[in-house]
Amino acid sequence: MLNAAPGSRPLVDQLRDTLEYAVSRIPWYRQRASAYSRPVENRADLATLPIIDRATVLADPSAFTATEEWPSSIIYSSSTTGGVGRPRWRNAAELRAWVEVLASQPEPTGTTLAIHPFDQGPPILPPGVSNRLYVGMLVPWHFELIHDLLAHGWSSPAGPRHITTVDCFSPGLRILTEWLEQRAIDPREFGVERLVGYGSLQPQPWRDRLRSAWGATYLDLYGTTDIILSEAVQCPLCHAYHFPHPVIVEVVDGVTRQPITEGTGVLLLSELYPFAQMQVLVRYWTDDLVEIAKPCPLGGFGLLLRGRYATSAVVARVEREPLLVGALQVAEACADLADVALATIGWAPWAIDVGLPRFSLRSHGSELSVTVELRYSPSLFPAPAAHARDVLADRLLASVTGLAEAVADGEVALAVHTVGPGRLTEPTTL
Repeated sequence: MLNAAPGSRPLVDQLRDTLEYAVSRIPWYRQRASAYSRPVENRADLATLPIIDRATVLADPSAFTATEEWPSSIIYSSSTTGGVGRPRWRNAAELRAWVEVLASQPEPTGTTLAIHPFDQGPPILPPGVSNRLYVGMLVPWHFELIHDLLAHGWSSPAGPRHITTVDCFSPGLRILTEWLEQRAIDPREFGVERLVGYGSLQPQPWRDRLRSAWGATYLDLYGTTDIILSEAVQCPLCHAYHFPHPVIVEVVDGVTRQPITEGTGVLLLSELYPFAQMQVLVRYWTDDLVEIAKPCPLGGFGLLLRGRYATSAVVARVEREPLLVGALQVAEACADLADVALATIGWAPWAIDVGLPRFSLRSHGSELSVTVELRYSPSLFPAPAAHARDVLADRLLASVTGLAEAVADGEVALAVHTVGPGRLTEPTTL
């Protein structure tokens, strides 16, 4: 995607500025100046540039950094992959550049309560952005503070400010809703109009519950803390994710790493100058498996999220490209099956049914194998377990592009298994 929004500067021009800046200021690009100094006019030219893997950045973060200055802000990228957070350094010039972009986007009216992920470091609030309060969600008094703000508003210097939007990482919304329900507190009494979730799957049953429990709309976002301005909004019409900010989006084949214009592949994202300056990543391998959606009259180019490429199943087919099945697709198929066991969230073990489905996704040659942990022993209740297997198989055939055809043609074998509580030893992560 090298087009820009109407009235804005073409992304190809911004990319040229980015490459020039990176070669002049950042060691990794300067050492490869011959590759990055060639003209980039279109998608084909872009595809000649190197793809940057996460492992490369982790091995030497300073190689991707303009080290002449001290960072103004530090965020940590670890929420979706676990492990020790990867620092992303930002400077004041970048924050100032964000203001123009953010000002051009419609901002929710009223006051937003942003419940910030505790593992990403302090939140970054660009200059000029207002009407946002940031709180954490980890220790018990955080929940009491959130409740007080929702019930009574924020006592700002200009007077009380009522909370109209709650912006929170997706499991946090589920946990907060359960915390309120366990105390017989009705969230509809707060008058919140919008809920915004991000960071991981928000299962459809929970989307429905959130809308009903809060009497509010629900909006889902995609984004990665590795890449500035990578936030994408789920479209209410086509349900794909559209990218409203200046960032370059590509989808490549997971094996050949060549660009594709249809089907399923891995998402590459490129930051642009001046929004990224202290650290710049061009053609960054996000490891997110995505399917290219049909063009949408509301948002144009869009992507459907399918999971992590590293945890996806690559199913071999004779004389055809492999079939890719993402963990997110399996989780969505499991999400409203009451039989399926849900994971417990370690820092909120008291919260009921807020975790994601427990399953294992594997491929063995041309066989796609899905094993699901149930809330009960399949040997004790064989009929419900068989029904759960049949329902899950039908949902996968209906939702995974190309799977039903491949199974019907005998190219792929689909096997669905069930195990009892605690018997799934290596669940697939999202």
